[in-house]
Amino acid sequence: MIKNVPDQSMIEFTYIGGEFKKSDLENEYLNSVKNESNTLLKNNLIISAGITMLFCITDVFSFLHTNYLAVAIVLRILLSLICLIGIFSIKLLPNPRHLQNYIFFTTILYVSISGILFFMVPYPDYSIIMAGMIIVLAICVFLPQRFNLATITAIYTSGVFLIRFYLSPHTSLQLISMGTTYLFASNIFGLITYRELNLHKRKSFFLFRNEQHSKKVLEKEVIKRNILEKKLKHQVSRDHLTGLHNRRYLYQSMKPELSRAKRNGQPVSIIFFDLDHFKSINDIYGHKCGDEVLKRVAKTILHSLRVEDIFARIGGEEFVILSPEMNLSNANALADRLRLKIANIKFSFKANITASFGVVETNGNIKVDELMHQADQTMYCAKKSGRNCICSISLNENSKIKKISSNS
Repeated sequence: MIKNVPDQSMIEFTYIGGEFKKSDLENEYLNSVKNESNTLLKNNLIISAGITMLFCITDVFSFLHTNYLAVAIVLRILLSLICLIGIFSIKLLPNPRHLQNYIFFTTILYVSISGILFFMVPYPDYSIIMAGMIIVLAICVFLPQRFNLATITAIYTSGVFLIRFYLSPHTSLQLISMGTTYLFASNIFGLITYRELNLHKRKSFFLFRNEQHSKKVLEKEVIKRNILEKKLKHQVSRDHLTGLHNRRYLYQSMKPELSRAKRNGQPVSIIFFDLDHFKSINDIYGHKCGDEVLKRVAKTILHSLRVEDIFARIGGEEFVILSPEMNLSNANALADRLRLKIANIKFSFKANITASFGVVETNGNIKVDELMHQADQTMYCAKKSGRNCICSISLNENSKIKKISSNS
């Protein structure tokens, strides 16, 4: 059963900044967008450095006949260096929180130096208002930092520009009121936009996170079910005591093998054997020793068979080997080797175990139940012949059951 994941409506965001209230979830989000944010920040710093140097052209016209031109150019170079240093600092500060704090102080420094440039302008006009608005919006939209730091930076930037207007004796009241209104509006618009972007990005992250979590849980469930299905198939098709295939698996396997033998004109043989006097083992030594006999016999026989042979315990002390593409002569030889191996098994208790074998060859032109019945009759013929021997028959030749090994 798939575990429930938190619904989006259950996740709380800060009202002002649109960030996750849970610090661990916020940190997870910041780490997930770290590479993307670093790339964006790097590109923005490069653009800022380039634009800052382009303003040297306006400084030439603004301070051409003053003593401030060299100072302005030096300040522009300093601002560009601040941007370039920020680019290299991205790699040195892998922690998103530390990088945000660095961005905050760097932006404050950048705005402060820019303020010095604006204080050097003798007659402030609308261009300074526009510059202030652009910087405020850029801080809110393009710098990946916390909402509270973005707010402080934006307000500080607006304050620097407004102070310049208030301290200038050449600034009209209309320009001051207009600058105040525009900068205030840009702050409100920028911070609202910043909050909505924050909220949207975090909601998208949370949905993706839940989707990935559900996918992983589902994959684990599929793996568990596949393992369980394999275990169930194994349990259904295996004998719990010996680990061999059971009667059900044997019968399921015989039908396609008989069809293949009939289609290809190849023989298939059945070796049916039963442990002699097995009941006396249980009566004298107990069922624990009887179980040991069954397991040791199964292990011994299994190691003597081909990969394509199917070995099954069909009940009690009865075992069947299905041998595709094996004729009667080879099946008899295999059965005789197995008979001797069983007789030579040594147990922890004093007992000699033997088995009676019935071998049947067919070309596949027979039903499964009829073949098993014939194998059972052939095995019982070996029992009647003194046990610890082999009787066989070829259904292809309409021959009679023959005893082909002694009881020695």
